[in-house]
Amino acid sequence: MIVSASSRAPDGLISAVLAACLALAFPAPGHAENALSKLQKALNSIAGAARGGNLIVNGSFEDPVVPKGSYVTFQSGQSFGGWQVVGAGSVSPISGDYAQSGIRFNAQHGAQWLDMTGPMSNSVTGVQQAVRTQPGAKYELVFHVGNVAGGMFGTDSSIEVQVDGKSLGISRNANVTPGMQNWGQVRLPITAAGASTTITFINRDPSGDNSNGLDNVSLVPAGGDGAAGTAVLSESFEAPATANYTTFKAGQSFTSGANTWTVSATGVDLCNTQVRREVAAFDGNQAIDLSGSPGAGVLATSFATRPGQMYQVSFQFARNNALGATPGHARVEVLGAVMLMEGDFRHDAAVGPFNTYRPFKGSFVADGATATLRFTSLNPGVAGITIDAVSVTAAEAGTPATAASLSGEYTYLQQGRATVTQTGDDVQIYSTWLPAGQGPHYSFKGKLKGDTITGEWYSFYHGKGWFRWVAKVMPNGDIESSQSDDPINANVRQAILTRQR
Repeated sequence: MIVSASSRAPDGLISAVLAACLALAFPAPGHAENALSKLQKALNSIAGAARGGNLIVNGSFEDPVVPKGSYVTFQSGQSFGGWQVVGAGSVSPISGDYAQSGIRFNAQHGAQWLDMTGPMSNSVTGVQQAVRTQPGAKYELVFHVGNVAGGMFGTDSSIEVQVDGKSLGISRNANVTPGMQNWGQVRLPITAAGASTTITFINRDPSGDNSNGLDNVSLVPAGGDGAAGTAVLSESFEAPATANYTTFKAGQSFTSGANTWTVSATGVDLCNTQVRREVAAFDGNQAIDLSGSPGAGVLATSFATRPGQMYQVSFQFARNNALGATPGHARVEVLGAVMLMEGDFRHDAAVGPFNTYRPFKGSFVADGATATLRFTSLNPGVAGITIDAVSVTAAEAGTPATAASLSGEYTYLQQGRATVTQTGDDVQIYSTWLPAGQGPHYSFKGKLKGDTITGEWYSFYHGKGWFRWVAKVMPNGDIESSQSDDPINANVRQAILTRQR
């Protein structure tokens, strides 16, 4: 066996596996299958270590080895490859080459996957595994739900996740890929209650659905309060599960895996996007609408930090389709002893359809042992910005700070108004230079690099352009464009966009 420098395992592990290889090179008659199985487990252990310390054994259901194009079945009470079957029916590890009714039931990872329904059992059955954990430590559970649709295979696939017997909700995959199994990823943060944590997956498909896939399961430490590259907050709002939508009002809290979120104004809606079609999810099947039913909500959670450590904040945002032509508008803040980061973000038809998620990225330096991430809706009524896939990660040493998004409302030339939209490094501005003017009068578009925006602008008022536009982002978030070309009336060269706070 050759181990490259880039994938070198610990010397003790290499020696153990080499010894196993020598012992297995000429297995005794009648023991070849068992020997090969042991070798496969040893190699799987190396693969697990390379993937970053997965605590789950046999997460891709490669043990036992299934004949190519076939499957094996285990009944409730039986065990296989680290998993115990629970419930009233059976489950089946299946070859990724298995095909039926013109559909290839491919695996998401490796050569095999697990069918939660078993051969025509279609019952509340599942698998569970107990792993060693550190009490109070945070972990991330990642798995994939497989779905095929049509006839005996139903329309979607649903799996309930339980941790130590407590449900974290139902994860559903309703996506379909013609001719093959579609896999959807689910990520759930959890906090270990004790030295052992039991992870359980339960089939929640109806009795007429004969396929429900599970594959590539991992449980890895989520990191500490400040180690570079580790996540101190990870959230996709998959728990608590809601069958439609649930409104949390001011003063209420909800726990989603490892995070507790508190609503401090009006309300927010936790939406099941498989039912509420006016809302889309970026990761999984649930998302938060920051405008509850009804009203502009404020949602916050706190997390551990290390003073002096820089953290990167990221999340995805879209808008509720019920807004119609009204832009979705919200604010994000990180608070320590003082305000550590703030930024506005908007989503409207100019950005894309309601279900087109856009990334937000920002940075802050912690000033204490805890910090609070807070989202504030700036939309009244029952529809607003939707958020998903929220994370806060400790930055590596030397990582440049990422400015909070420039998106938001500004005052133009001290009396007009301007709307700034930033998507990645693309910045677009529409401005009206009189408070009562019909606009926009000017359009600006450019690329942000560092603190400089370089692009071009056009005057709707004069019907002329596009002219050179160079703008500087000031430390307080204002934008000035004194280096721009303005052959019309010099207004643009004098322009300072003052951020409304």
